[in-house]
Amino acid sequence: MILLISLFVLAPIVWILFSPIVLRIDTRKDLYWLRWRGIALFQLKWLDDDLVLHLRVWFWKKDFHLLDSLLEPRTSSAKKKASKRKPKRKRNWKRLGTRLLQSFTVKQFDLKLDTDDYVLNSYLYPIFSLLNSKPWQLGINYQGQSSLQLQIENRLIRLLKAVLL
Repeated sequence: MILLISLFVLAPIVWILFSPIVLRIDTRKDLYWLRWRGIALFQLKWLDDDLVLHLRVWFWKKDFHLLDSLLEPRTSSAKKKASKRKPKRKRNWKRLGTRLLQSFTVKQFDLKLDTDDYVLNSYLYPIFSLLNSKPWQLGINYQGQSSLQLQIENRLIRLLKAVLL
């Protein structure tokens, strides 16, 4: 019985720690979203000259119209009192940032670039050819269209490991 109860308690925690967090940017299809698989979805959409943030967390859904909220006047709030803080332990922010960046995995990076300058495009062509590898696809487009497809993945357990170690 204790094993069954611990299974129901530990299974959701393990699922939250190991479920992938995926950032997807696709300028060809106008897809911009951040998804924590099975938990949450943050998606940006352009609708009739308005930027909409679609938020879904489990069964709850909400749309935020970002440009409308920026145009509304803000009410002034009461000023907060200054409090005395204890001196904090200094952290090495550069090392922490490096560890956090290293925890991310690039699954897809496909860049098609057109600089509108044929000479510069010709100079970039061999450089992009040398930099091509499996997840990194770089190309020059001479037709006036630039696009980016980017997919980055991480897991909460890797982020926690980078912060705590």
